[in-house]
Amino acid sequence: MSGLITLITGLSFALLSASTEVRRAGNYVATCQEIATSISSSASKVYYPGSPQYTKDNDHWASSSSQPSACSFEPATAQDIGIALQILAKDQTPFAVKSGGHSAMPGFSSTPGVQIALFSFSEVVYDASAHTATIGMGLIWDDVYTELEQYNVTAVGASAPGVGVGGVVLGEVCFT
Repeated sequence: MSGLITLITGLSFALLSASTEVRRAGNYVATCQEIATSISSSASKVYYPGSPQYTKDNDHWASSSSQPSACSFEPATAQDIGIALQILAKDQTPFAVKSGGHSAMPGFSSTPGVQIALFSFSEVVYDASAHTATIGMGLIWDDVYTELEQYNVTAVGASAPGVGVGGVVLGEVCFT
């Protein structure tokens, strides 16, 4: 009997969350607009379907794991990422973070909600005296290796082409 109650309770919560998700789906564009009016940096941008930058931000190597988003957000500062995450949490809007967009898992680097594209974080700074490199999360490893080559150094990263720095750093190890 307790198993049946658990099953019914679980199904009730699943149906409730599914209906809530459908209800929230119409608010994704409103969330995009709130992010656009709340970000502090003029370098951070929100793009909508039909713009070339939206298309670039949502482009994915595998159509089977790609989802069109309500908008794409290209933050230029950590502060604007924080502002966007607070809005996304408040509105319960799904989001995905795209570094290189190489994940084959639907929803990992694509979403029907807000696509956060890290392309603005694309700097490689090599400190020869400390033998360290600061690498932006919006890069793919191919670009990192090319930039570091001029210093005759390299970094440990992905071995497959087109893999983003962010995914490998966060544990997407199947492409290394």
